[in-house]
Amino acid sequence: MERRSQLAAAAVRAIDDRGLEAVRLVDVAKAANLTTGAVVHYLSSKDDVLMAAFEQVGLRNVERMVETRGQGIVDRAMAYLPRDEETAREWRVFLQFWGRGVSDPAFRARHREGYEAISAALAAELATEEVRQPEVVADATIAIVDGIAVRVAMEPDAWPQERMRRTLAAALVPLFTAHGQDGRN
Repeated sequence: MERRSQLAAAAVRAIDDRGLEAVRLVDVAKAANLTTGAVVHYLSSKDDVLMAAFEQVGLRNVERMVETRGQGIVDRAMAYLPRDEETAREWRVFLQFWGRGVSDPAFRARHREGYEAISAALAAELATEEVRQPEVVADATIAIVDGIAVRVAMEPDAWPQERMRRTLAAALVPLFTAHGQDGRN
């Protein structure tokens, strides 16, 4: 499992460098400092490599959800945005998968499953904090973060962290306040 995770992380780097459609197994092997044969031993096709990379990016989001538990909503949301090289790379790659998901049923299904899981986990957490309509608030929060992340990925120089934080606060504080919680917490 550790080798598969290493290959998935290498695939994310290779996709960021070459693009989703242009990346080859040899590119992933180079990024992982392995042979192509070693890649194929763990991930038998390019589609398997791409799915592993997609899942790797999703796993990082789940880890961020756990790492930021107990922080204020704006701080938690900031953890998901492209605020450093790692998260910027993940978003650039994730956006390429969005494009693929439009025409690829397998990626579309995995994308839907991932979003449903994150939304359900966030809604369950919000319900324990007595947020009214936690499912609606979870979906809105995710949509806000996604929208800002797309802007940051496309215009990184125009979106410094302070602008991200101000925009998150402008959207999330009223949302959470309207649903029974002080949005600053």
